[in-house]
Amino acid sequence: MMKRFFLINCLAVACIGILAISCQKTNTAGGEGIYPPGPKAAVKFLDTKLSPATGTEGTVVTIPVSGLGGKKGQFKCFLGGTEVEVLDVTDQTVSVKIPSNASTANIYFLYNGETFFGPRFTVQGKLYIDPGFNTDASQSRGSINGITPYGDGNFILYGFFNFYNGSDLKGLATVDANGKLTSRQIYTGPANSLGLTPTAVGNLIRLNDGRFVMVGGFTEASNVVRNLSGIARIKTGSSADSIETQRYQVPNADAFNFPDRSWVTGSSINGGADKPIAKIFVTGDGQHYILVGNFEKYQSTYYPGSVWNNLQQDQIGIRQIMSIKPDGSFDSTFNYNYATKSGFAGGNAFLNDAIQGSDGNIVIVGNFTSFHNQQVSRIVKISATTGLVMPFNTGSGFDGVVTRIFYNATSQKYLVNGIFQHFNGTATNGLAMLNADGSLYNGFNVKNYDGTIGFAKQLSNGKVVIAGSFTTYDGVARPGFAVLNADGSLAAGYNNTGYFNGYIADILETTATGTGLPALFIVGNFSRFDALPVANIVKVIMAN
Repeated sequence: MMKRFFLINCLAVACIGILAISCQKTNTAGGEGIYPPGPKAAVKFLDTKLSPATGTEGTVVTIPVSGLGGKKGQFKCFLGGTEVEVLDVTDQTVSVKIPSNASTANIYFLYNGETFFGPRFTVQGKLYIDPGFNTDASQSRGSINGITPYGDGNFILYGFFNFYNGSDLKGLATVDANGKLTSRQIYTGPANSLGLTPTAVGNLIRLNDGRFVMVGGFTEASNVVRNLSGIARIKTGSSADSIETQRYQVPNADAFNFPDRSWVTGSSINGGADKPIAKIFVTGDGQHYILVGNFEKYQSTYYPGSVWNNLQQDQIGIRQIMSIKPDGSFDSTFNYNYATKSGFAGGNAFLNDAIQGSDGNIVIVGNFTSFHNQQVSRIVKISATTGLVMPFNTGSGFDGVVTRIFYNATSQKYLVNGIFQHFNGTATNGLAMLNADGSLYNGFNVKNYDGTIGFAKQLSNGKVVIAGSFTTYDGVARPGFAVLNADGSLAAGYNNTGYFNGYIADILETTATGTGLPALFIVGNFSRFDALPVANIVKVIMAN
């Protein structure tokens, strides 16, 4: 019995040992494990650095790569979307020549139906990020709609952001020439409070006396200034800039016990709109503010009928464009029909943008086909004096939606972009330059491109900056950003920047710190410029 028990135990131990041995992983001398090695890449980059890694058009670049020796003519080499000329091939290197109009991008090879990506090559051109601009620090959380010179070498950013350069700033931020926050910010409430509600500044302009006026969708500031109907004036000159306010007296049934309830702090501009205001323009005498947007009514606070915690509104029906005086009172001489006690019809569809020409009058664009009951086609000129439609030589106008318009005072031309194909019967492919009288300027001809153009602005030197979803322009790889000559052709030396991703809202011409070279502040809602990470703002040098 003892022998049989001992035998069973020995067999059990043996089985456990065999099972343990069979479960162990096999370690081979080659360290390859139980799986066979995968196939080796036909092409292998031997280093992450090119020689050189930067250069101009025509630069000869040596690429450390194996697998292509003796195969010249059997593969192709590309820089981004542009094919580059292969000069020489060895077992360890491939030498190529950077072509004209090449953009900053990664080198890659196409061989035997496979693509092999390699290191980045930076093409040096006349347009590049200003070395003094810190792309890591100067970032916003939310889109920047525009940038306005402060008047002392600094600038005011405005938009839909609530964070900039490490600080909680809502809709407004004052920066220096390198995009860095200054110690002087605009306070929209009590000290250290910058709370517009909602955070939506659509446009900001500087008045001749140094003050600013901003418009947008905001209705109050930090629960202190509560009668903001999308417009407010900013006073300057003190230790801290702030919204310009005024004390208004209101009825108080118990003034003895609550004397502080006899007064309400409100905006010095007691007037505005019931919906967001997109643009503001000032008449030549500075006595009227022209407001443009998709609003339906003028509104102001009626303080004699209000109490401290319940403000009453007066309203007048008026659509899309109106004029108010600097104190906010309604201008009944502008776009107002005394017979109906309301504004004229406005457009029969949304407006998208507006601009003021050198003559002071306003040009509005959008998707409307009539304005003030007059037939137009997505563009109309409005008198800055009467608010009525003016003659504008646009003929049959645009056959699709117009999204943006800019005016260049130097060339006296309007530049218009949108989702249209023709202007007054002439093919324009989404981008048209108009003379001051509204007629098509035939000296500018847009070339073929894929995708769409979401932004286009002519600079004071005549060149045109465009941005959008396109990847090529006139057969040349341009990843979302391009600089054109005044005739619509690509500007040589200015089209080497890499991938751009996002939307440009505006561009402000300025100069580079130290060198004085021409420069551009570019703002909007974008995350890449020249293939580098940015956040809605970048400053670039535009060398001559």
